[in-house]
Amino acid sequence: MEWFYSLLFEDGIAHTILLYALIISAGVALSKIKIFGISLGVTFVLFVGLFIGHLGFEVNHGIIHFIREFGLILFIFSIGLQVGPGFFSSFKKGGIKKNLYRQLLLAYLSSNEFLLFTKIKNFPSY
Repeated sequence: MEWFYSLLFEDGIAHTILLYALIISAGVALSKIKIFGISLGVTFVLFVGLFIGHLGFEVNHGIIHFIREFGLILFIFSIGLQVGPGFFSSFKKGGIKKNLYRQLLLAYLSSNEFLLFTKIKNFPSY
């Protein structure tokens, strides 16, 4: 029983993973509850995390950086899976022409900005 106490209340990697798993599980379970036909959805994960933090549970600060970066990687990956097929199919419908137009417009605006900056700051023009 001592291992269970140390898992819940002592600082460590297993403690951090268990705490995050409990927070996510409780938040997802609470997201199924509807009051007058309204549910907060996965926002309950945030509220459970705030409540657990209020109770005084802390996590290993070295792990927080890893979890933050890993979460960002998963988010970008899921967005890529969702948007990727539409991105490549847009090239078939004139996407290359539109991208070339945008690049030419960007080059034109950048050169005008450079020329304006050199005149304002009295740099020698080339």
